[in-house]
Formats: sequence, structure tokens, C-alpha cells
Amino acid sequence: MISFTTLIITLNEEKNIADFIKNFAPFSQEILVVDSFSTDKTVEIAKTFDKVKIVQRKFDNFTAQRNYALSLAQNDWILFFDADERINEELMTELQNEINNSNTKAFYIKRNFYYKEKLIRYSGFQNDCAIRVLNKQFCQYSKKLYVHEQVECSGEISKLKTPIKHYSFRDTFSFKEKLQLYSKLKAHELHKKKVKPNAFHFLIKPGFRFCHHYFIRLGFLDGKEGFHLAQLFMQHVSIRYSLLKELHKRK
Repeated sequence: MISFTTLIITLNEEKNIADFIKNFAPFSQEILVVDSFSTDKTVEIAKTFDKVKIVQRKFDNFTAQRNYALSLAQNDWILFFDADERINEELMTELQNEINNSNTKAFYIKRNFYYKEKLIRYSGFQNDCAIRVLNKQFCQYSKKLYVHEQVECSGEISKLKTPIKHYSFRDTFSFKEKLQLYSKLKAHELHKKKVKPNAFHFLIKPGFRFCHHYFIRLGFLDGKEGFHLAQLFMQHVSIRYSLLKELHKRK
């Protein structure tokens, strides 16, 4: 049997942290929570569970936080999931078999996106997958990206067949908060690359983002939820370039 360390980075995840730990505990020899000084009960709840170690570190960006968490793990094989993602025994059985019978050092996993309790089948989430399992001896997160971080792997990467459940949209407020954070980090990333916003970014890109999710990626087939998601992603793009504009003004 492979020994796994489960890693999670948190900020105000009191609604998710207990279910997350209960879900991952049966498959983990170690659970490490790297918390960004949550102001809710995230840390208090996490402390009630066995196997859980809690470390607090000031958040600067997702990549830095994830690489820091990797450095603390006792095991080479890492389950690095978000607080709103859930695995199952079928996935872990497939994973054990793949590790034992291949040279793969990182695994993409398909994520089924849920809008509250409804599975979103389109809206750009049809092929949504991310590397969530990796061997830290061969992998780290690219320091070039602050958000939507990417794994750099010196070994083979493959994809598991069993999907996970991704409960990202619990309510509009928390989802907007998440997009706001992503917008802020992306703005800083673009600012570092010396990208200057112009009329194209403000007048064209938000509308294109809506069309991409709602029409090109068939969001209209997801009903009112698909329309709502397309609107939120459009706002996400607008906020990103507004924040970027403000960063340039500060010079």
C-alpha cells in the first residue's frame, strides 16, 4: 500500500473543512492543513481530528502556498485537493493500481462541477481536470503563475478515469469571493508581466468570456444556472482588468 499525505491550503473554510477531513482521512497517513490565518472556525474544527497537523502561513499567492505545503509533507505521494473537492474509494483503488503498475509521477483527475446540488454538464466544465495527485520528488508548482497554478513534473503524467465531485458553488456570495481573489492575483500576475489594460480588455474580453461559457461551451444547456455562471465569469474578467488598471495607477 502507498502512504499518502493529504495537503490542503485554507482560508475561512469552516463550511468545508470537517467534511474534507472525514472524506480524506481513510486514505491518508498524514493530513496537513496550511492555513492563511483564517478568521472563522477553520483551525478550531481541524484541531478536533486525528492525523491532522496545522501550520499557519501568511498567504501571498496559491503557488507559493502550495510549494510550501509540499515542503512539509512526510510522504512522497501527495493528495493535494481543494476544500470543496471530494474523492471516493473507487478513485483511490484506481490510483493505487496505477502507481504500482506504471512510472507515472502525477495524475490529472476529472472534476464534476456542482452548482449547489446540481451537476453542471456544460458551461466550460465538460473537460475540467486538474493534477491532484503527485510525487513531490518529481513535481513542484510553477513559480510563474499566482493563480490557476500549474504542476511542473520531471516524470510521466497520466489521467485517472474516476472523477471527483467539486462543490465549488455553494452560494453566490462565497463563489464571488473566490472569483474576486482570483481576479486580484491574476491582476498582479499580469502587472508583473507588464500587461497594460486597454479598450479591448474592458469592452471585448468580458463579453467574449460570457459567450465562451454560455454559447461556445453550451452553458445554455445548463439552464438558469448556466446563464448565472456565464455572468459571474464575465464579471470576473471585468474586475481583473479594473484591478490591473489600479495597479498601474499606483506607479
